[in-house]
Amino acid sequence: MTVEATEGRTIRGPRGVIVGVLLALALAVFGVMVRYLPQAVDWHYVFLPAAKAMLSGNSPYTVTGYFNAP
Repeated sequence: MTVEATEGRTIRGPRGVIVGVLLALALAVFGVMVRYLPQAVDWHYVFLPAAKAMLSGNSPYTVTGYFNAP
């Protein structure tokens, strides 16, 4: 089977199937990772409160656990 280049650059044929399978596999792996890996503790307890402090006009360095590295 030959694949001709078209204006819309559609991927067809065996190559399109491989791309589709890889995308589905990546989505499945991501779903498993989200479900079973532990939460990002640094995001929930440090970076998110620091970002909220910045958005409210306060210093992010006043958040417990967030510090300025030497």
